[in-house]
Amino acid sequence: MEEHEAYESAHRVMQNCGEVMRYVVATDRAERNPVTDLRGALVPAPGRNHAAAVDPVQPGGLLRALHDFRGMGVVNTALKLIPRVFVRPIALRAAELAEVDLYAALCSIPSCRIKMRQPHVVPLASQAVEILRNLEEATPTDYAGKYVFPELRTDTRPMSEVAVLAALRSTGFEKETVTGHGFRATARTTRTGSGWVTWWR
Repeated sequence: MEEHEAYESAHRVMQNCGEVMRYVVATDRAERNPVTDLRGALVPAPGRNHAAAVDPVQPGGLLRALHDFRGMGVVNTALKLIPRVFVRPIALRAAELAEVDLYAALCSIPSCRIKMRQPHVVPLASQAVEILRNLEEATPTDYAGKYVFPELRTDTRPMSEVAVLAALRSTGFEKETVTGHGFRATARTTRTGSGWVTWWR
């Protein structure tokens, strides 16, 4: 993989091997994890920034476009929640009903869906709670799935990342301008010479 300059793939494969070997050690099938000996052995993967609306003028138009978006229920809801919670897309898409407490206005994300492998509790603003309540009311009473945002054709899998990206494209923003991951960069504090940026203007 390194010879073909597939550096990111090489790191991903080594990470997967490490996870397998940690399980092997934990279940007494081996005494140690040999993958740890390879730490630092691979060519570093090049840094990659996700496209994001970070120009002070951009977020206002983006938020207005998301507000006006009228797609399918779960996609529509996810798109409106992203700029209100700023979690990674996989953490949002794979959210389970049992993890969301609308009365306490909290969403508890387990460590398996957090990059740093630490559980994370996200406070939900009143607008986020209202958006989720609207989705709850629109969900069929016989829904037997576990996901807040199930895939359209089956409730056994969460909504795909492709659905979110396609919805973003339908708002008129190209992939070079904004991505689902890019909202986290947009969330960083931005200042102008005249004070805090008002994104909705």
